[in-house]
Amino acid sequence: MASTPLTPQQIITQFESLIEDSLDLDTEIFLLNDVKNSIEEDEEWAILKACDMTQVANVGDTYLSFKQLPDDFGLPSQRGIYVGTDLVPYIQVDFEDRIRWQSVSHRWYLDLANNQYALCGSANPGGTIQFFYQKQSPDLVVSTDPEDDAPWIFPARFHSILPKLMAVMYPAIDQPDKSRAWDDRWNEFATKQLEIMRRWNARMLRQASANGYMTTDLSSYPNIIDMGDGGVGGGAYG
Repeated sequence: MASTPLTPQQIITQFESLIEDSLDLDTEIFLLNDVKNSIEEDEEWAILKACDMTQVANVGDTYLSFKQLPDDFGLPSQRGIYVGTDLVPYIQVDFEDRIRWQSVSHRWYLDLANNQYALCGSANPGGTIQFFYQKQSPDLVVSTDPEDDAPWIFPARFHSILPKLMAVMYPAIDQPDKSRAWDDRWNEFATKQLEIMRRWNARMLRQASANGYMTTDLSSYPNIIDMGDGGVGGGAYG
């Protein structure tokens, strides 16, 4: 039988049961989202992969034609982004190198301070940008509205790690008597469960990667610097 997702309130109730104590609700919600975010920052999680298609590349764009990052942006994908029907990915370059790459097609850079990005070279043809990235899941909240009180995006079988990690962090927040409210097994259980989550994620990524390789012929894109072919263009990109 599949596990039932835990609501934020149920996670907090489990946390209070573990520590045999409680904090004010705002502090508990802050702690809950703190441990949730720490897990999401720990790996490139398959379940957090997303694609934004709200931005468009126009033929007349320059390397200073900025596009807005999605609201839930966390990290860019290592696989690049795509424009229109073009099957050659745009590869990320450093913000500081944008002038060097400004006229080279199929490169892009991130202006994270201003929540935006831009493509280098000429988008020919232009079209919808498929921007692949790792998103941040919404904050977990306790609300009287069931739609707002949504569970964590991860599979339900992993939800029990959240109250355990909250309990691990509890002494640093409330400074209670550890002999009454601390059990080092929570840390051990949480560490073991996080390792299980990592193995699950690795299998998901490995299976997708094994089936997704495709060589792309770059011979018709003379303005692409093919770093896999001596940096002279042409050849194949895989």
